[in-house]
Amino acid sequence: MSRRSIIIDGAKLKELIEKKRENTHLSLKDICEKELKIDQRTLRKGLDSGSIAPEIVRLIAEYLHVSEEEITASPDENMKACRRALEKDIKSLGDAECSALWSQIHLVVNKKKTVEEILRQPENPEKRASRVMSYITGEGNQEGRSELLRWIEDCDDQELDKCYDGVMALYDKVAEEFWDARFSVNMWGYKKLEQICRNMLNNPMYVGNMKEKELPGLMTYHDEGQGAYTVYLPIPP
Repeated sequence: MSRRSIIIDGAKLKELIEKKRENTHLSLKDICEKELKIDQRTLRKGLDSGSIAPEIVRLIAEYLHVSEEEITASPDENMKACRRALEKDIKSLGDAECSALWSQIHLVVNKKKTVEEILRQPENPEKRASRVMSYITGEGNQEGRSELLRWIEDCDDQELDKCYDGVMALYDKVAEEFWDARFSVNMWGYKKLEQICRNMLNNPMYVGNMKEKELPGLMTYHDEGQGAYTVYLPIPP
């Protein structure tokens, strides 16, 4: 089971590192820089029973010729850390991201889809941008955050353990989608504005110069009678 961070059994790690130092006559600095190729702060964090990245745990275990389980804290401690990490990630998201994330995770929780199916689902960029923008403009489920936190709290260890990597994969997917959407929001809004302009210009009831009816942040279509109305187009900041 992979983790973004793993809680280390500091006492056990300290014992193994000290034995290694006695046999090799290496300083802690040498072990870090010459043997493990990691910074001292990371190893010291592990020695203090802190959390470190899974790949570092693997590296240290291989160097000490022990299994990863021998130097990690109890499953119970690590599961508590998983819950804390998930809650922290959820609380760091905006309302829109939480809504979008829950809209996908609840399908997994209710066994309607697997994480793999969701991640493999093809989606063209325009459809993806449109879906994300619907959450940004408040059309998504606004209870997403509370639903996610409630699920994390109620989920038993075995189920959370099984879901953790999938939840992280979906979290990364949603975070990437929103990053892309915010990066290209002006282009997306411009295309929508262009489309509405074309639709209005093709309307035989429209009379007037469209260029004279554009204002920053909105498009005004004056009520001139005979089917002409004022239209506001909200574009996210």
